[in-house]
Amino acid sequence: MKYLILILFSLTFLSGIGQNQIIDSESKEPVSYAYIKSINKLKGVISDYNGFFVLDSSFRALDSIIISCIGYNNGHFAVRDIIKNKAVELNPSTQNLSEVMVTAKKMKYQRKNLGITKKPKKTRFPDYVSTGKNGEEKATWIPNEYSVPGYLKNINVYVSDLGYPDAYFRIHVYACNEFETKPDKELTKSNIIASATTGNEWVTIDMSNEHIQVGENGCFIGIEWFDSPKSKFHLDTIFNNGQTWDENKSEYKDTIYSRIRKGNGAVLGAIYQKYRHSRNKHWQNNSDGQMYSYLMDSIMYTTATFPDGNTYLRTPDNSYQGVMCINIDVSFPKNKIDLTYNEPKKRKLNKLEKVKQNLFKYPQNNIHELFASLIKAFENDDIVYVLKYLCVYKEDQLNQILSEFVDEENEDYISDEEKDTIVKNLSLFKSKFDSAVLTKIDDKHFQLSVDNEIYNIIIDDGLWKINPYGYSIYK
Repeated sequence: MKYLILILFSLTFLSGIGQNQIIDSESKEPVSYAYIKSINKLKGVISDYNGFFVLDSSFRALDSIIISCIGYNNGHFAVRDIIKNKAVELNPSTQNLSEVMVTAKKMKYQRKNLGITKKPKKTRFPDYVSTGKNGEEKATWIPNEYSVPGYLKNINVYVSDLGYPDAYFRIHVYACNEFETKPDKELTKSNIIASATTGNEWVTIDMSNEHIQVGENGCFIGIEWFDSPKSKFHLDTIFNNGQTWDENKSEYKDTIYSRIRKGNGAVLGAIYQKYRHSRNKHWQNNSDGQMYSYLMDSIMYTTATFPDGNTYLRTPDNSYQGVMCINIDVSFPKNKIDLTYNEPKKRKLNKLEKVKQNLFKYPQNNIHELFASLIKAFENDDIVYVLKYLCVYKEDQLNQILSEFVDEENEDYISDEEKDTIVKNLSLFKSKFDSAVLTKIDDKHFQLSVDNEIYNIIIDDGLWKINPYGYSIYK
């Protein structure tokens, strides 16, 4: 009897948990896709586009919940209060006005487009990239080929006709870490929701009011998926045209692949890029909410097998990775992007020795990669590569370096002892990156310092380089 009473009491309590709506405390407008989580549990739900949500039986009467959404202060509520008051208010967060101050100085600006502007082929469907579960987020790195800061105006996202084109998704913008190519601080301050209509179309999101500055290393555009109200859990088979390598004829042959599509929201367009160019571009959040990148470095130059049984050697040029079709419109100061930087070293070093650039072996997309490439190149005895592609210097400095090289082809440019010293100094400096300070000198020149050690570095055409006459590298 006692057990029956407890059951009846629980059913009575749960029957009081109905549909609630989250609204803006000032405008009284619905807050779309807010997160509702219990303090004592990992359990959580997401409100819909109109701010409605339902607490299920896992939320107890004495539990407190946290409601959060970008652009709003987190709200703490008791479940009993939620039951009594069907409308739940969130307070908009106050933006730091000093961050959006615009200088009064007159300056001419020019808009440039960064990212992927091509429409994807209908037959290509990298499903692991272009769709996601409810609340899942994936991000794409947009490099800044002009290497000067600019202001984000629009984000353009290609939505295909697969899945549910009219399903909503949320936009996130992240700064690129100064030292590594990875998402850093989130720059969006508002709850920006977008959707397409029928699909196979570019969706443009106006970002002017966010006053976001795109840095020298570019930025990351994140897409957070939400299920369509019309969706049903499905497992559809999609047939795509593809190609495999015919070892006997040394050519590609047409093949039909079957792919499994999962998800209940929008499906973005995506293209395949060679891994040499797509590395570090695709990121997604894990169960802890942290972003991670799917890297294929460990399987490069290993043997792989096609579905038909043929084998091939994976390389950065025959391995492909899906990248979402996202591009951004950025407003740059016109006089800054018109500047060209001519490196006097290229002409002279090409006469000395013809060395081709290899950005996969020696990447320079960020400061961390630059120092890792310097260390690796010195260890591999690629001294000319270091001077030609990883370094930058004035004309008189180049002449001094060249004068120190011997004319005999069989002799090393620098001794093993000197190389060991350089590698040791660079490795020691790199190990202190957590406490490093990056100081901007002008649009392209920076000073990297730790304690009393200083390196002069430059970014040009999206690549970082170092002055070899900086502290301790060439002593």
